[in-house]
Parts: sequence; structure tokens; C-alpha cells
Amino acid sequence: MKLKTEQFELMTWHDNTLHGISCVDENFANDLVLDIDYVEQCLEEAGYYRFKVAPAKLVFHEVSQLKISLISNGPQTMFAYLATINGIGREQVGENRYRWMVDLLGCKENVITFESSGFTQETYREAIISTSQHLTVDQRS
Repeated sequence: MKLKTEQFELMTWHDNTLHGISCVDENFANDLVLDIDYVEQCLEEAGYYRFKVAPAKLVFHEVSQLKISLISNGPQTMFAYLATINGIGREQVGENRYRWMVDLLGCKENVITFESSGFTQETYREAIISTSQHLTVDQRS
């Protein structure tokens, strides 16, 4: 499944697990890549919840003004920093240009902000029905 900036209003990244952040600077593209478990659907049946989850690459294009703030009050592991996306917001700052805010759970200072022309998101495996909102390493590979 491939999604684009034009579908932003239809999407939510709430409770998506963030596994990694990388920057790609090829041919002056300046892409910011978020490796996530994308929750495609929440399924409720008889008071129990299951989730349709797929590993995905969320790529923001033509990134500038990148600022990453990560603070952990708990154990100093990467998972403490990169646990879960609370939401992603944007505001238009120019023609075909947005200021993005990726709000991470943990504390209010956990946020990634930047400007970008937009995004593409593509899943790289079939979605799995799971009782949790994140996938294991084996399920992602």
C-alpha cells in the first residue's frame, strides 16, 4: 500500500511504533525516513481489540529545518525514546511546503519538527492481524 501527502487528512499515525529514524541525502533529496509499524485498522469484536498492522517506511521529502528532541525519564534504551507516535500534524508554510510535527509519547518535549514538501508512505510486507499495535522483529522482516 502506497500513500501520499494528498491523503494526509485521511490518515492517522496514533499509536504507531517508531523503530528508527534515518536521513537520506542523495542527489540533494534530503529525505527523512521513519521506520514504523503502521496501524491500518483497529478491529473490535466482543469487547476485545485486534489491530491490522504492517511495517512501513514513512518518507518526508525535501526536508529542512530538522529538529529532533528526545528525552527519557526511564531506562536509557532507544525504545524509551522511540516508542510510539502520538500523532503527526502539519501547517502550510509556503506553496507546496509544510511544517511538520511528529509528537512522540513520553513527555511533551519528545517531538520531531521539520519543513518538507510532503511525504510518501509504503508498506513493505502484508499487514498482520495482531493483539498489539506493534510487530516483532520476525514479523517485520
